[in-house]
Amino acid sequence: MKRLCMFLVPMVALGAFVGLPAEASAEVIPVDLNLVPADETNRVDMTLTALVSGYKASDSDTSTITGNMTVELEIYFDPATHDVVDVNTIAFTGGRLYFSDVSFTLNFSLLGRIEASGTGIAAVPRSPLGPGPVEEGNFNTSDHVLVVDQGLFSAYGTSIIGGLFDPITIDLAVEPMEASSHAIGTIAVSLDAVQDSEGAYSVVLNLPVQFDEIVFENEVATISVQSVGVVEAAGSFTRCTLRTDLAGDDCRVDALDLAAFCEQWLSYSDLAACPLSADLAYDDCYVDFADFAVLAADWLKPKAQ
Repeated sequence: MKRLCMFLVPMVALGAFVGLPAEASAEVIPVDLNLVPADETNRVDMTLTALVSGYKASDSDTSTITGNMTVELEIYFDPATHDVVDVNTIAFTGGRLYFSDVSFTLNFSLLGRIEASGTGIAAVPRSPLGPGPVEEGNFNTSDHVLVVDQGLFSAYGTSIIGGLFDPITIDLAVEPMEASSHAIGTIAVSLDAVQDSEGAYSVVLNLPVQFDEIVFENEVATISVQSVGVVEAAGSFTRCTLRTDLAGDDCRVDALDLAAFCEQWLSYSDLAACPLSADLAYDDCYVDFADFAVLAADWLKPKAQ
C-alpha cells in the first residue's frame, strides 16, 4: 500500500490534481502577550477596608500594572483563507503582572488610624482547571485566577486602634493569595497578512481584575482589599499556512511530507473524531485521492522567509 502510494510522486511534481475545499481546523497556539502602557487600562483601583471591634474605615489608592502574560488559545482557522473562524478556548499558562506600590490611611477619628501599604506586589495568571471556554470572543474570568505570590503587605495601628492588634507584615511569597471573580474578558485574534507559506496574526486580550479578598483576620480585626480594573495586553504569532506540511518540520511540502502521507494511505477511522492528519480534504476520515489532491496543490511551495 505504502509502496503504491510512493508512485504518486511524479503526479505531484506535474501538479496533476487540484486541492478540494476543506472545513475549518483547530490548532492550539501559544502566545506571549505584553501589557500596553497604562492609561484607561492597566490601572487598578484598590480600596482597603478594616473592621476593628465594630468600627469600620476605608481608604483607596490606584496601582498601575506592567508585565506580560502567556496564554494558549485553541483557534479554528479557515484552511482556504487562513482567517480566524473562532477562538474556542483560552488557558493562562504563565507570565507575571507587577503592581506599583500602594499606601492607605484608614482614619477611625478619635480612636486612631491604620497605616497600611502594599509593596513589590506581583501575580501570575493561571487556569487551574485547564482551558476555559470562549464564546464569540468572550470568556468568564471565574475559570481563571490571579495567584498573588510576591510582595509584602504591612499595616499598623495608632492610639486605641493600635492597641487592639499587633503590627502586621504578610509575605505573599510565603502566604500567596488566589483572587478570582465573575466577570467577562475578551480575546480578539485577527489575520494581518499571509506571505508565501506563513500567516501573521495579532492578538488583543482584555482581562478584568475584580476581586474582594480578606488579607488579614483575627478575633478583633478584619482587613480586606477590593480591586477593580482591566488588564490589556497585546501580542502576535505566526503559523505555517500549509496544513499539508505533515512532517511539521519546515513549512514546506516535499518528500518527507509525502512519506508521512503514505504512512496513512487508504487508512480510515471514525469521522466524529478523525485522528488522521493526512485526511486533508476533511470529508470522510479516509485517506485517498481527494486528500492527495490537496497535498499536490501545495507541492514544493516556497518556504516563508
